[in-house]
Amino acid sequence: MLIPDITNLIFSLFLICTSVVFYLNHKNFLIGLYLTIFSLMYIFPALIELLSGHHHPAYTNSFYQNTALFYISMYHSIFILSYLIFERGLKVKQLQIPKWGEKVSISHNQYYVILFILFIFSLLSKIYLSNINSINEVMSFEFSMKPFLQTIKAVSTYNLIVILIIAYNLKKEALNIYITYLVYYSIIVVSLYIALISGSRFEVAIILLIMIYINLEYLKKNYYVLLVPGFLMIIIFKASAIFRNSKIHDKEPLSYFDSIVKFTDIQPDIVFSVFLNGIDIMVTRFNYLDIVARTIQMSYDKIDYSFAYYLNVVSLVPRLFWEAKPDIGLDWHEIGQNLLILGTHDSVTSVGLGIIGESYYELKLFGLSIAIAHAFILFYINKKFKGINLVAYVLYPLLSIYIVSKDSLIAVLPGFIYIVFPIILILIFFNNVKIRKIK
Repeated sequence: MLIPDITNLIFSLFLICTSVVFYLNHKNFLIGLYLTIFSLMYIFPALIELLSGHHHPAYTNSFYQNTALFYISMYHSIFILSYLIFERGLKVKQLQIPKWGEKVSISHNQYYVILFILFIFSLLSKIYLSNINSINEVMSFEFSMKPFLQTIKAVSTYNLIVILIIAYNLKKEALNIYITYLVYYSIIVVSLYIALISGSRFEVAIILLIMIYINLEYLKKNYYVLLVPGFLMIIIFKASAIFRNSKIHDKEPLSYFDSIVKFTDIQPDIVFSVFLNGIDIMVTRFNYLDIVARTIQMSYDKIDYSFAYYLNVVSLVPRLFWEAKPDIGLDWHEIGQNLLILGTHDSVTSVGLGIIGESYYELKLFGLSIAIAHAFILFYINKKFKGINLVAYVLYPLLSIYIVSKDSLIAVLPGFIYIVFPIILILIFFNNVKIRKIK
């Protein structure tokens, strides 16, 4: 086991060093977010397995894990080199919003009412989605094929838009500061409450990331603001595990908040061990290293290319003109069973491969070319949308989180059409609104 462990260590150190150097030269929210998630998905699992000497028996062995680390290292290197080349060779202008005549003048109260209406639409959409049979149906392959439900899901994210618009006005001091702070924190509390009772760890994470973005905009280089969201995430992941186990095993399942109480109502002498268990659950949830290794292991002797990336282009053609257009996306449940990650009895769980795992699954070694496209997307967002106007201020974190958190690049364009385009129209409206000063 000595040689595999040394190989693991070398690749891990390489990924750490390149990531640190890259971040030190690109200190911004998008790159920081990308490298944080990349570390959680690939570097931390490698180090933990190296230190523990344990490799997940359900997924892979050390040979395929080190093969996966080699592929990940190559992908990461091509990504960074491509980003640097784009930075040196391409010029991208910051997002400019066209002016359509004179700005519409409205009062402070009218501005709050419009924001309140958007927020209510968001809450109603969340309630509608929660009333669908199960969360698994909402997140299923079939769901992604339904434009109406996709639209509803897009509207459900408008609470994030409202939070960012309010933060922008606070920054510009365009509204009454005391009322606006009250509205700002009220919406955050309600949004977190809805996310918690629905058991949506992903939405909780997004809200916390939005808060980090806003805080870093106000408190430059005060990175301690990351500690509170990080601590909350550990608690939430542990509570989520208690919540899910209770739903499976208990006759009277605990509510999500009861699960949090159960987590926090622990004897002091075992708090530390439970806290570590929460970290373990979070690391396991983000462990894509073993999934990439399993993907390589299962396709080691197979040369089959699906080239599903073309579906991004196909998605631009309306079904009105192409009735037999193939479904956009991959069936992640079927993929999980094909890779033997899911048991035959499991009919609902989906397994995301991550962008790197997907690249190998689709194109084998040619999948390394996807790193170039991946780098261009992040480069373009960072240059185009990192600006000072309202539209750029709101779109930048939303697009950053949207792209970085995606398990797949195949469904990027469909998601952009359903989610981002309507948001742009809303933001253009707010950008062309002038708030009358209070007399």
